[in-house]
Amino acid sequence: MDCDTDLCVCPGQIMENLKRVVITEVGVIAPNGADFNEFSMALQQGRSGLGEISYFNAEKFLCRIVGQAKGLNKETILNRFPEFKNIDDNKVILGMQAFCEAFNGKYDLIHDCAINLGTSLESFYIQKLFEYSPDKFNIDTYIRNVIDKRKQKPYLQNPLDFFGNFLLNKFKILGPNFLNCSACTASTQAIGHSFNMISDGRYKRIITGGLDSMLNPLGLGGFSVLGALNTENDLGTESIRPFDIRRKGTILGEGAAIFLLEELDSAIERNAHIYAEIIGYSSSFDAYKLSKPDVDALGVIAAMNGALKDARVSSQEIDYVNAHGTGTPLNDSTETLAIKKVFGEQAYKIPVSSLKSMIGHLIGASGAVEIAGILAMFRDNFIAPTINLKKPDPDCDLDYVPNSARHEKINIAMKNSMGFGGQNACLILKRFNPIL
Repeated sequence: MDCDTDLCVCPGQIMENLKRVVITEVGVIAPNGADFNEFSMALQQGRSGLGEISYFNAEKFLCRIVGQAKGLNKETILNRFPEFKNIDDNKVILGMQAFCEAFNGKYDLIHDCAINLGTSLESFYIQKLFEYSPDKFNIDTYIRNVIDKRKQKPYLQNPLDFFGNFLLNKFKILGPNFLNCSACTASTQAIGHSFNMISDGRYKRIITGGLDSMLNPLGLGGFSVLGALNTENDLGTESIRPFDIRRKGTILGEGAAIFLLEELDSAIERNAHIYAEIIGYSSSFDAYKLSKPDVDALGVIAAMNGALKDARVSSQEIDYVNAHGTGTPLNDSTETLAIKKVFGEQAYKIPVSSLKSMIGHLIGASGAVEIAGILAMFRDNFIAPTINLKKPDPDCDLDYVPNSARHEKINIAMKNSMGFGGQNACLILKRFNPIL
């Protein structure tokens, strides 16, 4: 069909009009690093941030090993932002600490931003609702406490979008404020959506990323009952073993990573440091089972292929795959199958690693923190390892960069995320080349 009117837009013209999107600011806090530099060094050293939980008495819990955020400085955050004095939800404090590192006083950048974040569905810090003890827990008492207005406190009425709303009000950001709550895929999807919105020209800059903490009795107890966690507490830092034949479950962690995504022209105009360019994104939904991935990996394959197509790169051009890699039996084998289906024989030549082996599963923040890990790999020229991989599963026979980092340069990386209920997402990031 000929384009003979001003209203007609050809497919090629649409592609030509897309904006290039780069990451220019980053802040991160993880179980093995209190900031971006420390996090990068920990990944290079293969250093775990796991240990026994100290937030509450977990003596009677099935799983007691977690990834508590390193260097979480609540007192400093509360002194700087007294509005948080009644907020005892770790994910809000984690998000603020990562935000402060990312922007470090550059608040003039964010006035005209949108906000698009990922987190989990847990909306209040249940430990403060009652003094939890498994042998005293009574569901009737719990429900009465929840609905009794006289017992509700400000920290029990913390909406999921509190952090985004706080940023809007505190820094007079025009908005809007988006929130993704798609389980373990939440922050990857938030970043992907942000990439699409900037690429389409709807926004020039977006504050994006993820923040999460499920390290409370409800989170730790719930995931334990679900059978998702490894309960071999005596293993300590080796409790999570992605792609290992001995793997028996994941380990919960907490953390946050906050980024500024912006148009390339905007970043160049202000002479910003560019950590990476995002070149492709896709998501899918396999609707298989709530807590189990589709064993044929159709949804994950669709997301990976969609991201490659969106990025307009071939599978041969991918230098590294950052796996979802939870250390659960089904996830690791399913993701391995997906990688083989997408890359064919090339799958055996591509380094693949799971950062969760060092930080645990950060649920809604996992994608964002692991993307921060990819930015560290671009900057510092290394490939992070999968630690605790001592007895590889014969069905998981790819190059998982076992136990020690490699000091190699990567140019294009793929990030996979797989969430409860069948949520899948894939991002492709590229080392920034100013010449292109």
